[in-house]
This record gives sequence, C-alpha cells and structure tokens, in this order.
Amino acid sequence: MRISIVIILAVLLAASCGRETLPQSSIKIIGHGGEGFSNRSALYAPNTVGSLSRALDFYNLDGVEVDVRFLADTSLIVFHDAHLETATQCKGLVSRAKPTDVVGCNYRKQFKNEYQQQIISLDSLIWLLNTTWQYQLIHIQVHFEDRENKVIEKLANRYSQIISTMKDLSRLTTECSNANFLFYLRNKGDFDCHLVANINPDGAKDVFRFGLQGIVSRFDSRNNLLEKQLKDSGIYITLYGQKLTKDFSKWKYEYVDAVQIDNPIQALNFFRNE
Repeated sequence: MRISIVIILAVLLAASCGRETLPQSSIKIIGHGGEGFSNRSALYAPNTVGSLSRALDFYNLDGVEVDVRFLADTSLIVFHDAHLETATQCKGLVSRAKPTDVVGCNYRKQFKNEYQQQIISLDSLIWLLNTTWQYQLIHIQVHFEDRENKVIEKLANRYSQIISTMKDLSRLTTECSNANFLFYLRNKGDFDCHLVANINPDGAKDVFRFGLQGIVSRFDSRNNLLEKQLKDSGIYITLYGQKLTKDFSKWKYEYVDAVQIDNPIQALNFFRNE
C-alpha cells in the first residue's frame, strides 16, 4: 500500500514539473470580438451584440475586444473590415459610407450563409456599456486607412468625444496600430492607449516614444527580454492571435497581463481550470 502511494505521488510530481505554473488569477481573459473569430461553436458573428453578450453574460469573461471604423462623416460603427461585403449583405467601403448606408446591414454568421444581428454604432455600444455591461473591461481597436496627420488628429478628436460619454473610462482601453492616432488621443484626455505591434525593438520604442500605456502583440511575435523591460516599466502587455487553443500551453505568461481569445471554453479551461 505504501509503495502504491509513493508511486502515485511520483507520477503526480513528474506531471506537475512538466507544466508551467500560470499566474491564472492575474491574466485577464478578453473575448476577441466577443465569442471569438473563427470559432465554430460561436452562436453569433464577432462584433455583434449577441456575441458580446455571450462572452460577458454567458461565459463571464473579464471583458471583450471590439473593432470600430469611421464612416464618411467620422461617426463610428462596430466593424472590423474595410469593406462591408466581407461580413454583411451590404456593399461598399466603410470609410465612404454614410450612416444611412449601414442601416439594416446584418452580419453574416461565421461558417454559415445566415444574416443576423445588425451593425451597431460606437454610440450604441457606449450606451450598452453604461447600462448593461457596467463592470466588465472593454478593449476598442480603432481601424482606418488615412495617413495624413491632420486627418488622423481629426479622427482622434471625434473618437475621444464619443468615448468620453462612457461613465467609467477606467474600464476602457483603446488599441490602434497607428501610434500617431494614440498620441493625439492621449493629448485629448486621460485615455488608456495601447499600441498594436510586435514585441520587438521597434514596437517597444514606439510605446515609450509616444508615451503609451500598453502594447498588444501576437502570441508568436514576442521577445522575452523586451517583455520584461516593458513590464518593469509598467507597460500593460496583451496577447492575441492564438487560433489553435491547444497551443496555449506552449507559451510563457510571466509578464503578460491579458489575452484576447477566440474560444472561451478552451481559454477558461486553460487559464481558470474551469
């Protein structure tokens, strides 16, 4: 009997040594577009109210990431791609569309030719955050094609006006791959701005040069030494882009603050043991 107990303990010890101890309580789980992109078990398309509700109300994730784009009049809609036809039954370049052009545009469900859940405006999303989802985290990634600084500053000003209507801005993080946009936004108020970039010398340099609070990088575009330096400087580190959920275990999370995930079930199982 004593020999059996020793053998069992040895097996358990060997198994535990082969696994990395995760800082599970500290890593925030953020739903990528809600339930996730390329998620066959998702009931709704990414960036829809249904998908956000599933992530926040059903799976109880820490927060969600959504994408927004500017229309021709600089108002914003919750949408990822540059063209409407890639995800809805409507057609046209988002940046040239008027608000009336997107009324009645329904998202196409992933992997099915079914259209449901209308596109909503950023104003509508803020209203939901003020009334329905009052405590969860929200990451908003801003997309646009303009490269002229005067235009970018104008867009940052418009965006800042809308998000300033949110009651609790401490829950809101703005992400963008354009550091100039985030710089202009920072000058508009005390907004939390994270650069979408690889964790490499250039990405780290831009975070410090533009005085940003965080960086959003792909799981496979990282540098452990730079991550430590960023973390030691108080920079918030978020990872995204891990489509194969079985590969969560191959990464290190020592300096990571949050992960944007595309399969809530697998992520909760790995990071929360649920």
